[in-house]
Amino acid sequence: MRRREILIGIGCTPLAGCIGNQKEPAESTGESNESTEEQSTEKSETAEFETTDLVIEPTKVSPTESASVTATIENVGEKGGMHTVELQIDSNIEDATEIELEAGEKSAVEFNFSTEKSGSYEVSVGRLQRTLQVAAEPELTIEDNGLASADTVFHNTYAEATVENTGDSRSGTVELTVRWFDDSGSFVGEDSISVPTLDAGESWIARVGSSKEENEISDYEFTGKYELTAGDSPDGISVKDSSLSIKDEFNGKITAEADNTRDESLFMASLRANIYNDDGNVIAGTQTLESDIPPGEDLFFELSLSSTRAVHRINKATDHQVVLTQTESADTQRF
Repeated sequence: MRRREILIGIGCTPLAGCIGNQKEPAESTGESNESTEEQSTEKSETAEFETTDLVIEPTKVSPTESASVTATIENVGEKGGMHTVELQIDSNIEDATEIELEAGEKSAVEFNFSTEKSGSYEVSVGRLQRTLQVAAEPELTIEDNGLASADTVFHNTYAEATVENTGDSRSGTVELTVRWFDDSGSFVGEDSISVPTLDAGESWIARVGSSKEENEISDYEFTGKYELTAGDSPDGISVKDSSLSIKDEFNGKITAEADNTRDESLFMASLRANIYNDDGNVIAGTQTLESDIPPGEDLFFELSLSSTRAVHRINKATDHQVVLTQTESADTQRF
């Protein structure tokens, strides 16, 4: 009997020890949970930034012209902190700046972006995105060169002006109009002339003639308009040869040949031709249209320079240029 009592006592000792060991991990686990809660609370009290009010000004620029990109950055977190604001163009980092904001504070940031390449660009700051259009455009100016007597069979007087393309790209058709006024200030008529295109940096010495005598005209004014594009060059068609033939100051022509390697037909194409004087200025121009162009068929053009609407100087031409474009409707701009 005594032996059984001893065995029972021995058996109780490890049981008691097991219970004691189980209590210690329970207390340790409680301390670990408390520490985790403290860490979680501390982690939530951080700086957190939001981007709003993304603005691009202007939204359309010419190549090399700068656009301003502004946005508002706000710290909506519980603590102050530093934040790197990135300007991304088509998902590529273009620029970046660092700002420091206290909790609840906001600040405006500004970037400037420019490129020489035309196209559409996706501009991003934070999660916000806007589109910037970069497009080359012509820009024409008029300089009045005065009134003079004309010595042609069609005109007795002409007003001369220098029309210059100070923009970044070739224009389409340029039309110049002169309104004539007599001594009383009354409107007595108008005349117009045009050239089919004016490249960036080119000048057109335009002479608009009138059948009226110089002493019948007391005053005049120039107005003009031009197409913002001459159209794109058609794929697979290119001018391979052209020549200028001059008969006299009233008559002349330009002939041109174009290779056609297209696999499909082209609805319409325009051949635009200008002639130039010794100074490299445009003095006249003409154009012709070709429609329903079959695939693979070479093109031959003949453009007459004869026109009774302009004061003729065809015999002053020393050079010429032809441009083949795919005909398309174009917006016009007055100048």
